[in-house]
Amino acid sequence: MPNHLLLLTVLWAALYSQQITGRVVTREGLPLLQVRVVSSTDETVTDEKGGFTLPRPSQLVRLSKIGYRPLTRRSADLRGDIVMEAHEATPWSPGICRGSQKRFGDVMRFALPSGARLETVSDVDYSATSVRHGRAVLTFGSGPHWNDGLPSPRVLAEMVTVEERDIQTPRQDSAVEYRGTRRDGTRWRTIVIFGESIEYDSADAVAAGYFDAVIDSLCFVR
Repeated sequence: MPNHLLLLTVLWAALYSQQITGRVVTREGLPLLQVRVVSSTDETVTDEKGGFTLPRPSQLVRLSKIGYRPLTRRSADLRGDIVMEAHEATPWSPGICRGSQKRFGDVMRFALPSGARLETVSDVDYSATSVRHGRAVLTFGSGPHWNDGLPSPRVLAEMVTVEERDIQTPRQDSAVEYRGTRRDGTRWRTIVIFGESIEYDSADAVAAGYFDAVIDSLCFVR
């Protein structure tokens, strides 16, 4: 075989081996079809056997289906059957922004707290707006390279407890909210869609309550 063909064969095999595959089942072991599977680069749904394949490597994979508790896993941990638990929580549906209340953000918009001072920084491919409360900071960022639609794997791994829920957007984008608690009792919360996020971390109960009021004011630009 010519050297260039051998090289192409090796490269193709290396890329193929980095595919992410898995099988999603119920607690009873039955296959779950039409589960939405999202990574930082790709999206697919499970087939009639509960199987899925994502063609490119990714640190995190998120699985969601109405009627089941969503899961976000490291791709390295997707060994064996992935069990999704039945759960009747409804997605959060913030709706379209209306009225004249002053807001900040991009596609995601948030009400500006009374008396709050915004701090903004920007670069050629992102902008970030922050609100402070004591030592804690709430940051909204947007831009083509701001994020890949999933949270930071490092921060997610540092949480002692994590809750997540789907968010319905007008354009049916993949949007998700995470809440977590650290070992010292401080709190983390983020909402992530591709190219945008809002997040606070290491916030005490008072700061978290202040920031939660901002996040809970979420609405979307159509």
